[in-house]
Amino acid sequence: LDVSKGTKQVQVPNVVGMPEADARATLDQAGFEVTSTSAPSDTTPEGNVSDQNPDGGTQAAKGSTVSITVSSGPSTTTVPDEVGQDKQVAMDDLKANGFKVHATNVACADPNQDNIVQDQDPTGGSDAPNGSTVDIFVCKF
Repeated sequence: LDVSKGTKQVQVPNVVGMPEADARATLDQAGFEVTSTSAPSDTTPEGNVSDQNPDGGTQAAKGSTVSITVSSGPSTTTVPDEVGQDKQVAMDDLKANGFKVHATNVACADPNQDNIVQDQDPTGGSDAPNGSTVDIFVCKF
């Protein structure tokens, strides 16, 4: 009991990793108010709590507010459009943007297109999770 404030200090439950609804119920049952924000997380599944303040296991005044951050899923990056680029240029660019690259040779009839990216997946301009793989399809005459 914190005599200076007349407010009982209780242990804050650790709700990191829980689905948002479960985390809210747990904190509510322990006597806390809850506020939430949303933020990307590469390690916590979408809809689950990725952070809380104050931290679980610490003491806080009963009735005080615990802020939780709910994962909106992995952070994403816009995939560069590499169609028409030289294979090595495309690979270097994708790697510089944080992607892994898988190159597949495809037959083509135009010798001027040799070693040029013909297609890619995911397509340029779309969003993909950071660190994911982009497949490029390279002309081999």
